[in-house]
Amino acid sequence: MPTTKKNKAKANPASRSNGRSASNGSQPVRSKASRKRAAANALGLLRAEGLEPSAEHEALAARWIAGEIDNDQFKRLNLEQVRQRLASGGRALSP
Repeated sequence: MPTTKKNKAKANPASRSNGRSASNGSQPVRSKASRKRAAANALGLLRAEGLEPSAEHEALAARWIAGEIDNDQFKRLNLEQVRQRLASGGRALSP
């Protein structure tokens, strides 16, 4: 069977990205719908473990979903929030 674009995507799920890069060229650009699904999945995993994200994290996730910040910024800012909560004697996540 000849290899077509459709067959390639099925054979290699990683090739399903839209191929576009972020403005800094480091990561594929994700659509808003894709970011929203990823955030919902992460929230579901947290809740399955009996945890809840902080209001600050939810606000940060909303900025990421809206495309205001990229993946690297989201990771860095989220880590900063967690470190601040831990330094002040809080917990990383709320039960």
